[in-house]
Amino acid sequence: MKQFLLVFILILTAISMFAQNDAKDIVIEWSSVPEQTHDSYITIKWGIKSKSQITDIAVVQNGVSVKGINAVVNDGYDMRKTQVLKLLEGDNKIEIVVTCVTGTAKSSRNIVLVSDNNNNNFNDDFGNYENIDSMIIAAYRGEEEAQYLLARSYLYGKNGLAIDLFESSLWFKKSAEHNYSQSQFEYSVALMEGRGIRKNKEAAIYWLKLSAEKNCAEAQLMLGLCYEKGDGIPQNIEKAKELYRKCPLAEAKQCLSALEKQNK
Repeated sequence: MKQFLLVFILILTAISMFAQNDAKDIVIEWSSVPEQTHDSYITIKWGIKSKSQITDIAVVQNGVSVKGINAVVNDGYDMRKTQVLKLLEGDNKIEIVVTCVTGTAKSSRNIVLVSDNNNNNFNDDFGNYENIDSMIIAAYRGEEEAQYLLARSYLYGKNGLAIDLFESSLWFKKSAEHNYSQSQFEYSVALMEGRGIRKNKEAAIYWLKLSAEKNCAEAQLMLGLCYEKGDGIPQNIEKAKELYRKCPLAEAKQCLSALEKQNK
């Protein structure tokens, strides 16, 4: 019996040592995390590489778990993540905790919010939400309007967030996937111009059509121009005219007038 218990203990010890050693195979790489900042809100970015299946990721700020992590890439082994954080004045300890099937790895950074952060120009633009905090929470919860507003915050540097074109395009995409027409238009512009992401005119036209079908005036005008010029889509003057007629914008009426004069 004693021999059995000894063998059992040795097995448990070996498993424990394996888990601890295997956790060393998890690599956490931080990206563009400042040591200090004047901005109340920052977006931290990090990458994770693991040799075993990742089962959980947590962001802990000053000992408190932060809800809502935005996945950019995730295949269970190789990940890139982002997270919006509201900093407290003074020192902020940010910790990433990654758990895989055989162990846990941690990595931390300290970010100091200097006392003159009140000089920020917040340019409040959080729609019907009470404040930026509730807007961000709603965006991570999946509310398409909040995602649109967060995307705009990144696009124009509003609500205390620094301009980040990649994050902006990412949030427009999330909102667009929830059929929010204005986000579908903005995401199509991002794809057309390469605004923070790689250019893809074929995908841009796809989202532009969806937005135009929902009567987004800006999308109708832009799609009309694409048809008129054959930009990213075969030229079709009649479809361009049709879109210009539907679009209430003055610029669309001018484009329609110019095309009709050409046919006379």
